[in-house]
Amino acid sequence: MESQIQAMKNVKDGSLYYLVAVIVDIGLIFGVIVDRTFGLSFEFLIIELASYFVLIYGFTKLRYGFYGLSKFYDIRSNLGTAGINTFIFGIIAILFSDIFLPLLYVGVILIVGGDVLIGLTFYDIGKHYENNLTIIAGILIGLTVTLPIGYIISYVASSEIIEKISKIPPKPPMEITVKDKTIGYGILKSTGLADFKVYSNVQAEIVSAQIQGYDLPVLDITPKSVNPGENSIKVKFSLSGMFTPGNIYNVELLLSNNEKLIASLVYEM
Repeated sequence: MESQIQAMKNVKDGSLYYLVAVIVDIGLIFGVIVDRTFGLSFEFLIIELASYFVLIYGFTKLRYGFYGLSKFYDIRSNLGTAGINTFIFGIIAILFSDIFLPLLYVGVILIVGGDVLIGLTFYDIGKHYENNLTIIAGILIGLTVTLPIGYIISYVASSEIIEKISKIPPKPPMEITVKDKTIGYGILKSTGLADFKVYSNVQAEIVSAQIQGYDLPVLDITPKSVNPGENSIKVKFSLSGMFTPGNIYNVELLLSNNEKLIASLVYEM
């Protein structure tokens, strides 16, 4: 739980610093629009550099937060990181539009696109933790014009999620006593990794794997075959939807001889 809390703290801090940088940059943009010579002044340069460092710091915090959360469940963290980079390039393009006017339009397009990508990641976070404020924040960030409000809401919502996570009691590891060797056992992580042992009477290739009752894409199976006796298998699923910690889910392996092997997995965060 501590890792999730730290990841959300990074998202919270990133939202705050990102908000400050956005407000400053918006002020600079309006200053350039009102007075084109302002973009060439020493004051503009100092404020721009300060804003840039704040923006980079906020970017770093958000990026670490997105990456940290992606270890526990499937969020579009890559989109969020790409969105942050795109947003920064957009700001830079607008600030240098005084030299080459078309950069102004390019910058606006990049900023809007970056906001949409970042908003999608916040939306995913809100859906996972069932936090409506974060969902709303993601939508507002994605709309660009309401971006400052979105980051304010995100800052508040992050505190709610941190409090929610901190109240979840740690679950003791559950052990499965196996009496029937035909039924394997193991764990299913929230990252989508199923790590289990299963018994086989034959040597055969693993054709496919699935969690019974769910149609989930399989990203990887290691190893690709089973041998007579007990086998250690790892299957990487692309999880979607909520799984309940402590509940047992069955994974089914289809072998090349049409035999099916089943293992019972305990779901852990």
